[in-house]
Amino acid sequence: MRSQIPAKREKNLTEVLLRADAGAQQVFTGRDAIAEEQEKLNLLGFYGQNGKPLREDGVLDQDTLLAWNDKTYGGVLLGSNNSPMAKAQREWEKGVARQVAFSRFNPDVYNLQKALNETPYFSKPEKKIKQDGILGKETLQAALVFLDKVKDKTKNKTGNKLLDSCNLAIKALQVFLENFDATYSLGVTASVSPSVFDFAGYGGLVADTKGNIGFQYSLGGGLTAGTPGAHFGIYESFSNAPSIDKLLGSGYHVGGTVAAPVYGVPLFVGGDLDIIPDAQNNTNYYGGTVVGGFSTPGLEAHVEWDETSAIQLMLFNLFDEWDKFYEKWRE
Repeated sequence: MRSQIPAKREKNLTEVLLRADAGAQQVFTGRDAIAEEQEKLNLLGFYGQNGKPLREDGVLDQDTLLAWNDKTYGGVLLGSNNSPMAKAQREWEKGVARQVAFSRFNPDVYNLQKALNETPYFSKPEKKIKQDGILGKETLQAALVFLDKVKDKTKNKTGNKLLDSCNLAIKALQVFLENFDATYSLGVTASVSPSVFDFAGYGGLVADTKGNIGFQYSLGGGLTAGTPGAHFGIYESFSNAPSIDKLLGSGYHVGGTVAAPVYGVPLFVGGDLDIIPDAQNNTNYYGGTVVGGFSTPGLEAHVEWDETSAIQLMLFNLFDEWDKFYEKWRE
């Protein structure tokens, strides 16, 4: 699905899209050629982002380019979402999003750092934290120490001031993360490959940049080449899926493992390229998985298919839980 871009930024994006695709540059060579292509696109049913027919006046705009992109690349295996123009659009949007998000994010973190340094716990020079507007380990640890020491919120005005700054920083972080699509998974895995076939299972916590936390498991199998064996360990996965519910359903993995005794302990490491189809939006998401743990010795490579289900799709949302805590504190 194409992103809706505000009209005030459309001119710059139009130039970016046209530069990204040599084929488009050959088609949109002048006003008459542009008008002719707009008419063709309308006849074929490729309209603008608002669902209305394209203009046919020979003026090149974002709607015309994206409609041409859908017509040109929509029938390719990977779809128009992976065309040069679509990739250029995503990069352009990310650049704009970072500028907006950081402009909101950094001042709020600075205010949090300043409020912490004004508390009795960090007022001494040797205990002060950096006031650089960067939400790093030092700032997070200082905030946790302070919240642990503050017992009576109704009598501690500094505590209320600090919590307000925390809330602003967390809200800014939420806005910042929502500009990016990513998921993260952590859990346990087990597999066995007695012959040319292997069978595998995964189960663990999943999270996304919208703050959603859930619990999912996968069962599947595939073809393997190498040493027959068995593995049990821990996995970490990352993907560019927009939310944890997009991880459900079928998935495909290509990868391998290597195992050998280390000081007498049978250990293994491995990795996979993950392909996650999204039939609803006619696109694919991609990610990677790293695994490690105990195994029988040997090498193997595999191509697998699995089906992911949710034990509990939504355990909680981190940002919603913070809102509940903050509202209770301010009562």
